[in-house]
Amino acid sequence: DIWNKTDTLVETLRGIKLSTDFSSKAPDIDDISKQMKLVAELIAAKDQRGNGVNRDVFTVYMGGFDGHSELKATMNNRLPALDNAIKKFWMEMKAQGISERVTVVIGSEFGRTTTMNSNRGSDHGWGGNYFAFGGDIKGGRILGEYPLSFTDSPDNPINLGRGRILPTRSWDALWFGVAQWFGINEPTDLDQVLPNSQNFGCDLFTDSDIFVSGQSTISGCGGVVETTDVSLYIPEP
Repeated sequence: DIWNKTDTLVETLRGIKLSTDFSSKAPDIDDISKQMKLVAELIAAKDQRGNGVNRDVFTVYMGGFDGHSELKATMNNRLPALDNAIKKFWMEMKAQGISERVTVVIGSEFGRTTTMNSNRGSDHGWGGNYFAFGGDIKGGRILGEYPLSFTDSPDNPINLGRGRILPTRSWDALWFGVAQWFGINEPTDLDQVLPNSQNFGCDLFTDSDIFVSGQSTISGCGGVVETTDVSLYIPEP
């Protein structure tokens, strides 16, 4: 049966004609534009796949950013391909009239140091930055705590030295809100999808933090914040 389904999908995709030309003068490194074009074709064929699809998750990959040396040259070489893939994909989503229903999240498996090493590169860090965009995204904002400075200083507690930034939000924080926007709202379902999310209390982003249409909150979080000086005296045993 899987072979029949594959053959059917191939025939369906052959009949899909996109409005956007994904080609570029820049080399298509890791076939990132081809990957994004295939995603756009699958989205365009959503009503023809099986009995129709109302939710999809796609993952694409582009490597080669582990720039321990000559980081600037690495970025200059690879970013044009990524830029073309993202730009053309979003043009196609608008052409399909579906941009309000699409969210793109771009991230990495780890952060980098913000200081250069002796090889004009960047080493493995901790905290990183990731970005998301979509027609329903509340754009133009930074969520989480932005470093006060990128210099090593006792007054800069989230810089651990050598530009290794301490994360202020977990990876789960973003996906918590994305999952809610995707229609996963029951606490038991969220726990199954994001089993570590309960470790972060109120330090999660809900769909109302991220999306224009978001309505969810976290029980016990939000409201007026009150602060007070409290001294605790713990007697010795």
